[in-house]
Amino acid sequence: LMVDRSAEVTREKERHFFSLLLDSSDDLISAVDGLGNVLMANQAFLALFGRSRHEVLGQPRENVLPLRQEILHRGADQDVIGTGASTVFEERFDFSASHAAIDLMTRKFPIRDPQGQVYGVGSISTDISEIKTKQRQTLLSESVFQKSSEAIIVTDEHRRIVRVNPAFTKQSGFSEASVIGECTNIFKSGRHDSNFYKSMWASIKERGSWSGELCNRTASGEYYTVWSTINAVTDERGNVVNYFAVQTDMTALHAVQSEVRHMASYDSLTGLPNRSLFNERIKQLISLARRRKTNFGLLFIDLDHFKDVNDSLGHHVGDELLGNVATRLKESIRMEDTVARMGGDEFVVLLPATDRTQAEVVALNLLARLRVPMTLDQSVLYQPMASIGIAVFPQDGDTSDLLTRNADLAMYEAKMMGRNCTATYKQQMSEENTLAFAIQTDLSRAIKQNELRVYYQPKFALDSGRLVGAEALVRWERPNHGLVLPGDFIPIAIRTGLLVDIDQWVLSEALRQVGQWRKSGLWTPGMRIGVNQHANDLRRPNMIEQLQMMLQAMQ
Repeated sequence: LMVDRSAEVTREKERHFFSLLLDSSDDLISAVDGLGNVLMANQAFLALFGRSRHEVLGQPRENVLPLRQEILHRGADQDVIGTGASTVFEERFDFSASHAAIDLMTRKFPIRDPQGQVYGVGSISTDISEIKTKQRQTLLSESVFQKSSEAIIVTDEHRRIVRVNPAFTKQSGFSEASVIGECTNIFKSGRHDSNFYKSMWASIKERGSWSGELCNRTASGEYYTVWSTINAVTDERGNVVNYFAVQTDMTALHAVQSEVRHMASYDSLTGLPNRSLFNERIKQLISLARRRKTNFGLLFIDLDHFKDVNDSLGHHVGDELLGNVATRLKESIRMEDTVARMGGDEFVVLLPATDRTQAEVVALNLLARLRVPMTLDQSVLYQPMASIGIAVFPQDGDTSDLLTRNADLAMYEAKMMGRNCTATYKQQMSEENTLAFAIQTDLSRAIKQNELRVYYQPKFALDSGRLVGAEALVRWERPNHGLVLPGDFIPIAIRTGLLVDIDQWVLSEALRQVGQWRKSGLWTPGMRIGVNQHANDLRRPNMIEQLQMMLQAMQ
């Protein structure tokens, strides 16, 4: 019996051909019946799950897929069988740490018998991991672009704007719609010359990038400064296709830097230039005066009795007084003049192109202005007074230090003249100051080395001529100078704070001597000893206790 099997052979060849075709695909291809048993699976599907074909075919798909994926597929299968329509969804397979997760795009479709009845579901899953990675990167890049606090500008190769982010709009005031298609020169402030931009673009052309400060204009025309980094984006042939700039607003930083510079140069209490800025300005003025062969004046101002204000009314009132004085000084000088606070209650005034006579007139005017009574602490009426020393460049000093020191000497002379007045520098003041400094140095040592002497001036009763006591008078046996009288060193002792030590020594020595005289019968009851004491010494809280101890020691 001859049986024609050609049709069967042909079908077998077709099945083998389609099997090879399916196995050659990188997509995961499979099919299940209505109960979820695997009808077919290609090599890509088997390789993904590490199974052989005989381990999978005819088996429930739940033995192959992870539970999470099986639930997803089962629901999709029911939808396809129920509706007879295809469906598409994305899924992600997470394997162990040794196997990277993959993203799949799965299409499910009904499998029908010759009568058109749905008896199974086919699946074709395409690996879209690379696409999803790129998509996530794109979303991340877009998120960074949109949420960045730095302004970002993207242009084409002709520097026409194609994109800006919200930070740019906030920074510049330009909306995205208003700048798209515009050239970046719409932001130019005019504060950079053409050479600046030529250098910038030359750097971008040579190195592909440039960084630096740019001054731009906002939509309202205001200036603002950014730190800008511009990069060129090239294609595979090296041709520029885009430029992008990342810009950080430097306005706040510049404001802080300006504030720091201001704090370094200006007094925080009065707002006046401080000693540092004064030194810069006097040096500049000296250079200018030398070139032009002109004079300028320097006034050194010290408030009288300022310590009394602090001690009696409080430091906050003293600060208020300093602020008011600073305001009066500023309001009383010319635009080109400089008034500065040197520290404490000391101020200086620079008077460009001013000779001695003019400087003296200005000093008198300032005194009159300062003497006008003012209200302190909302209720205290106070009349400020000051002592002002005057020095003129170059006659009274040709360097900043010398001129300032001589104006200070003149101010001290005004103090010695009774305060609330002015004094002009004279060479004699420097000589006296040099002598005073030498005396001060030696006097400090003299107290420790017992160089002081007490001379006793007898005191007699006028009616009888009887000796009634004595007055203790201090002298200084200065080495190599002989006997120095009080008038030559007491004023210096007062200024340097040594007088209290001298007074205590004289008092102790006088009482010691009186004690010896009493024991020898030379000092009789009723006699009195007079000892000069400075008011500051008498104000000491322990003055009485120390005096009692001295009196006990002389017994």
